[in-house]
Order: sequence, then structure tokens, then C-alpha cells
Amino acid sequence: HAQSVPALADELNIPNLADLVRQFLVEQLHPDKDPTEVPSSFMESPCYEGRIRVFNSAVSTFFAPSDLSGLGGMKHEYIRVSISKLGG
Repeated sequence: HAQSVPALADELNIPNLADLVRQFLVEQLHPDKDPTEVPSSFMESPCYEGRIRVFNSAVSTFFAPSDLSGLGGMKHEYIRVSISKLGG
């Protein structure tokens, strides 16, 4: 698995992945601003050049008050991804 944003962009064939990460970081740093209100200098500044880790599965635990089938509405969701080397 890729261990950097550029390597992951190549692996997943997403050429603008670095820009998407930058946009995500701007939104996290300025959550109260509309993206159109953020100066372009901010859009150019945050970038992530550290190591990344890719996981093919995750577990989410959350409270769903409308669904009491779990323990008092607590739910667990498992998210799994199958990566096909054949492009599918």
C-alpha cells in the first residue's frame, strides 16, 4: 500500500488527490467559513507531506435513537473494502 499522498494518488489514479487533501485541511482549519470565503493563500498553504496508512476495513460505533434494536440504540457498523487489482 502507498504511504504518501502522491503515491496513493498514483495507486488510486486520482491525480488531484493532493488538492482534495488540501481542501479538507482548509475546511478543518476554518470550519466556520464558507469555502468560497477562504482566501486563496490559505488554499495553497496547508499540505500534508507525512506518512499515511491505508486500511481496508473500519468499525463505527454510534447511537441511533430511532433504532432501539441494539443495546439502548447503540449500533456497530463494519465497513470493508475489497480492492481488485483488475480495475473493478
